[in-house]
Amino acid sequence: MSYTPKAGASPMGQPGAPPDIAVVKLRNEASLLATDGVMGVAVGRDQIGRDAVLVFVRDRSVVSRLPREIEGFPVVVEVTGAIDAL
Repeated sequence: MSYTPKAGASPMGQPGAPPDIAVVKLRNEASLLATDGVMGVAVGRDQIGRDAVLVFVRDRSVVSRLPREIEGFPVVVEVTGAIDAL
């Protein structure tokens, strides 16, 4: 999955400003995808509506190898099974 910033948005954010969830996802996507069993990474919301990094995994065994949060944002793991590109 890839991230395309909104028009006029900087992928690095503003110095000193809290990190934007899309920027955090962009910075951490490659390392998450390098984890065996991670099928995809996205941005979304957790169960109480906070911005979150969504990580799609092949099976529950992958969950223990993932962080609970990244740069202050919660990580929400969803078991999707294998994902094949069309």
